[in-house]
Amino acid sequence: MAIGIAHFSGDLPLSKGITSKQSVMLQGLAAAMMLYHHLFIRPDMLFVEYSTLLGETREIRLALFCKLCVAIYAFVSGYGMCSVFLRAASEGKEEMRFFTLLRQDYILVLQKLIRFFSIYWFCVLLYFACENLFLGKEKPLSELLPNLLALSDSFNGSWWYALEYVKILLFLPLLHLLFVFENDHEERLKKKWFFLTLFGLLALFLVLALNLFPSWEYHFR
Repeated sequence: MAIGIAHFSGDLPLSKGITSKQSVMLQGLAAAMMLYHHLFIRPDMLFVEYSTLLGETREIRLALFCKLCVAIYAFVSGYGMCSVFLRAASEGKEEMRFFTLLRQDYILVLQKLIRFFSIYWFCVLLYFACENLFLGKEKPLSELLPNLLALSDSFNGSWWYALEYVKILLFLPLLHLLFVFENDHEERLKKKWFFLTLFGLLALFLVLALNLFPSWEYHFR
């Protein structure tokens, strides 16, 4: 994310950044770390007996370290979207203005979300079917929709990152727009009023939500 922000401000040429091949390598490393983390963070949950090579304490510590896979995924996702935003802006046929760029960025995010949820929904539905039909573990149908929308991870606690990923994608266009149009007075003024209005509406929403629905306080901690 830090490198992506540097890209936005023009301090680091994109040609000197991470290549697609390196990005895939980072994702592969993160996948291996995630697998190790989930296998050895709770050795007592393994379905087979095994002989430890490093000692159980060291294996658990290494499994805790491997939780960095989440940060790696977040970095690669943010960096990749930064590259997409910059490439789309440079290839655009119309002159880039604040709201034009805002619309374009969110169209790109929407396309990314569609690709993500097409895979995520398949996994959730497959999990739901296997749990109910083959494993005899009844999952309430009422919980299916919240899990499909990534608003709940009641089916599988390891899916908690899905909602965070969606939040990151929705936030990235705003982060992008914070670092553009610095030399254009008119567009900079639009940006200023847009963010002031946005933060004002967000603050109003939080105040009203917490007063009307006190139980929501948990979600804003």
